[in-house]
Amino acid sequence: SETALASIVFDEWGHLVCHQCFAALPLSKDKKIPCGGCLMVCYCSEGCQAAAAPLHDSECAALARLDTDILNPAEASSARLFVKLLCRRADELADAEGDGGSAVQACLDALVTNEEAMSDERMIELEMVVEAVNEAVGRDAEMDGDALLGYLCAAQCNSF
Repeated sequence: SETALASIVFDEWGHLVCHQCFAALPLSKDKKIPCGGCLMVCYCSEGCQAAAAPLHDSECAALARLDTDILNPAEASSARLFVKLLCRRADELADAEGDGGSAVQACLDALVTNEEAMSDERMIELEMVVEAVNEAVGRDAEMDGDALLGYLCAAQCNSF
């Protein structure tokens, strides 16, 4: 099986499962290992924290800057997923130094869009997600707003 490009734990489960291995977290707060940077992820062990570190380190500050208070829970989850994807995309492009592409970008480009089927109200909601994501990731990882809006629309029907 393939490794996921990015994954998130829904907010309502965030304090119940490890964000690396998805195992149930102990109920005792002193046995959980929360990320002190973004305060959005929690691990079941130092091993899981260390395994997540290479990817989480690049997205941690952006997740901390993400203003999820302006979004409903479903949009907040989409925003967190796209923050992770755009940070990962920026890392891949920087590592490739112009020689290669990005696996994240290739997957995004393969999605089937359904932008024309979205209601005006839904498009306004997704535009808020675009704003929140680009504000959080900063200049190095941000994406053109129209392109990101298209990918968000595509993610709605592709459920990737």
